[in-house]
Amino acid sequence: MINNDSKASKLFAKRGKTGLKAPFWRILGGTDGHAFHRAFASKAIAYGAPQGPFWARTWGEMHGCPIFYAVLYDQKQPRLSLPLQVSRRRGIEVAHFPGGSHANGSFPALAEGGCGDIDPATLAEALRANGHRVDALLLERMQPQMSGRSNPLLPFATNQSVDPDLAADVEGGWDAWMKRNAGKKKRKKHRQDHDAFATIGPVKVEVVQGAPQIAEALNNFYAMKARRFEQLGVKDVFAEPRIQSFFQRLALKEVALDHPCFDVTVLSVNDRPIAIAGHSLLPDRMVCEFSAFEPIETEVRSVSPSLYMHHESIQRAAEAGYRYYDFSVGDEFYKHHWCDTRTELFDIALGITITGRAHAFAHRAAAKAKRKVKSNASAMKIIRRIRPGR
Repeated sequence: MINNDSKASKLFAKRGKTGLKAPFWRILGGTDGHAFHRAFASKAIAYGAPQGPFWARTWGEMHGCPIFYAVLYDQKQPRLSLPLQVSRRRGIEVAHFPGGSHANGSFPALAEGGCGDIDPATLAEALRANGHRVDALLLERMQPQMSGRSNPLLPFATNQSVDPDLAADVEGGWDAWMKRNAGKKKRKKHRQDHDAFATIGPVKVEVVQGAPQIAEALNNFYAMKARRFEQLGVKDVFAEPRIQSFFQRLALKEVALDHPCFDVTVLSVNDRPIAIAGHSLLPDRMVCEFSAFEPIETEVRSVSPSLYMHHESIQRAAEAGYRYYDFSVGDEFYKHHWCDTRTELFDIALGITITGRAHAFAHRAAAKAKRKVKSNASAMKIIRRIRPGR
């Protein structure tokens, strides 16, 4: 990890000296920017969920904020597209990914063939040259690699993200993954759970279709999540109406497509929803953006709707040919039941002005402190014990 606060665009300058036409940025916005990115991302070899065809545009619509796209051209061809927004934070202007705390596992939309390493200082220069008053560039929770391509921003990472990303590597298919991961035991439990659910009524797992069904499923999810967060005594990150509208509109935009990039799955027993999950469908992985479950009692045995749903979802990802079923950011205990792949994500906190450099330094220091606390099991036990509402 390096500090890029004063780093010049050495990579681009060096390439210019070789006689090759140096890459350059174009900043696109408005309707033209949205149309370009949608077309570009739809054909991209790799991208993170927040860089998908509709994510940024939908976020901007729900939050009333301008979205623009930084597009890298090389040899007159677009090679990379990065959706951004500028927000005022602590008195300064910060360029960042649209999506707030929900923007996890970011990766630039990358054309077939990829591109070389990119110094983020050149991006900051392009933003300011295009009239965007930016004091700092803060790109958080980025994947180092997707679809076998290295993130072109990785060499300029300033710090590791606070939390890792956990995933199940389902390469080779469902049977191969089960064989590597105590499949006999998992299959037996899944059958027993199904039989227990069946004593109540028909068991169904489906990807919901249609506007009324999607709205109903998401409203049930928000209610489940609100109850769970209240039990834990933590902030409900889905409570804000704009966040709820964002995911609903995102799902509605995607459901009409032949190859959607986002959908909602519901597990129901006797027509009662007991588990709900939202998934981003990316070129190399199926990402669980959110999930919630409702406790249910059976006459046979104790059953976990969460375990049942995750089993079904991982099987779906494996059979659809994805490389990973990705549980996204966070090191929660339940993920370890399924995950065999841990990835450390990275941030770029780049200060451009004096106040921006202070903001970037504070971000890096805070991230380092949070990682240190979270790596201390004793400290985390104390925090959980004193957390309100527990």
